[in-house]
Amino acid sequence: MLEIKHHYSHKTEWFSDASKQIGATLLNSKISVFPQNIAQGSSYYLPIIDGISAVLFDAKFKKDVVINRHESDDDLYILHFDLSNTINPLNLINSKKESINSKFKSGFSVLHTSLGSTFRPKKNQRVYVLRILIEQKKLINYISEKNNSLKNIEKKILFYNTLNANNKVLINSLKEKSMFDVGFDLYFKGISLKILANFIDTYSHPVKDEIRKIEQEAIQHANDYMLNNLYENFPGILFLSRLAKMSKTRYKTCFNKTYKDSPYNFFNKQKMILSKQLLSGGNFSSTNEISKILNFSKHSYFISKYKNYFGRDPLIDLKRKNIINNL
Repeated sequence: MLEIKHHYSHKTEWFSDASKQIGATLLNSKISVFPQNIAQGSSYYLPIIDGISAVLFDAKFKKDVVINRHESDDDLYILHFDLSNTINPLNLINSKKESINSKFKSGFSVLHTSLGSTFRPKKNQRVYVLRILIEQKKLINYISEKNNSLKNIEKKILFYNTLNANNKVLINSLKEKSMFDVGFDLYFKGISLKILANFIDTYSHPVKDEIRKIEQEAIQHANDYMLNNLYENFPGILFLSRLAKMSKTRYKTCFNKTYKDSPYNFFNKQKMILSKQLLSGGNFSSTNEISKILNFSKHSYFISKYKNYFGRDPLIDLKRKNIINNL
């Protein structure tokens, strides 16, 4: 088993040292390309603004790896988001290298650099983890002290919760980008700041517990149905509200609070993202095929919707993939 040891700071040295341990190729001091015998993929470290940075991890491991983050005095909070195919377990470690909690699995966690942690990415699956590092004084100044959910954060103790729906959409949009794309720096920075803003807004202006815990779960259930049925037509507000066991009015209100959008618009946006994936997958010879498989009533309507969302004709993206395949 390969063991990687590191600690977080806002300096790039920790990233460079961790890259050397795994035998990765470091590009421009920010992209770490893993060796093919260990993993297929890379990681990306980026300073965002003063006191805030982010690290992105996107890889499929071929060998067992354990990543031990040692405690440090940098006084940073770590916002940990895991959108892997299967959430990977984390384990907190104290200064005596003793486990102080059982392994837990959560799509979203907040850690502190005063406690170390062990992260074991699973083999043969896509591991996609985003971590935002923020100075303690900045975060404490942002969030409301009245929010009981964050009392543990102020004591530098683990806090975890379900992944915010808005942040899940943002991170999924990041998953569609390549770290080697021109302008990825700007996109990564923008997404990280939006995610941080959502986190701060959520815990500075917390909604009632019964809405966040009960109705949010119902909204998520209906939302999962939509995401699993993007090849079909929009299921309708009546169907979704019944699925969530809410009135139509209450369902639309809760959905809008959660996603800052209507269910219909959300469904169509996700459908457009799926269409782009299909276009770039190289499995179709025409945009008409994709419009049919996605159940658009007319090919022209699909083209119009795609142009409105991405600002270009879908044929352009199909050509790009075909050109790459023919090289």
